Amino acid sequence: MKVSNNSTLELARLQRMLSGQPIGHTIHHYISVPSTMTVAQQLCRENVQPEFASAGGASGAIVVAEEQTSGRGRHERRWIMPRSAGLAVSICLKTPLLPQKPTVLPMMAAVAVLRSIQSVAPTLRNETVLKWPNDLLIRKSGESFQKVAGILLESSFQQGRLAYAIVGIGINVNQQAQDLPATPPGAPDATSLYATIGDPIDRTDLLICLCREFASLLHDEPSNIYREWRAALSTLGKSVSVQQKSRSREGEQNLEQTLHGVAVDTTPDGGLIVEDQQGERQTFYAGDVSLRISCMEQ
Repeated sequence: MKVSNNSTLELARLQRMLSGQPIGHTIHHYISVPSTMTVAQQLCRENVQPEFASAGGASGAIVVAEEQTSGRGRHERRWIMPRSAGLAVSICLKTPLLPQKPTVLPMMAAVAVLRSIQSVAPTLRNETVLKWPNDLLIRKSGESFQKVAGILLESSFQQGRLAYAIVGIGINVNQQAQDLPATPPGAPDATSLYATIGDPIDRTDLLICLCREFASLLHDEPSNIYREWRAALSTLGKSVSVQQKSRSREGEQNLEQTLHGVAVDTTPDGGLIVEDQQGERQTFYAGDVSLRISCMEQ
């Protein structure tokens, strides 16, 4: 079957292939939305929705859009997705699908996206890597990489317990080079699967694969997910600059501090261990920092 660059998602096939699955059994499909994360947040807060019932209910519904006009990334960045070219999806998780260790969720999402891309584009199996904390990269040449996907995790706590989590995933699939967004200084250039391999990808196949891979990881041991996630990281061993925000003593403004060092290891809960020029090590977490790899090593 020939796939067009701008083919819309096949909703009937998605429903047939994901019916009864832990992830994707309920599909909220939109032609255009500002952000799938905003829609998912509203759905998760509406307890009257049967697919979000708590005890004994079935979380795992997804929100997917053909076009995303004001998608949210980390640090208030925007993730724009032209119509029927990329994949913008948010996965809604409530009990009983929430893992006992919520810190595994970002790693789980990264591994699911990595596996899915490698499945629909086998020639990229040895060329796709993870960049801490939430990016997926494709090797351009040598140690030069380009960004093809990003992940955003949002969660809500009630009475000190995790009530729900939303995993937002954006993948550049069939965008032409001119449709790709500009990236911040110091960050890898954007690419798409089509721009890399030269052939369009069936976005319906990719979404089915993503939902199934994510579902399979729900039953895996966190230690196994951590090992696979860590093995795919391109960040380890690289010189990095970590920009960390903190408040002044008066609490009125954000101060940005930059640490230069080498990413030497990770922790089982997803932290990045950086050793500075004095040999001292600090652990950073995704919500606290913005990371840049030196230009020589992107």
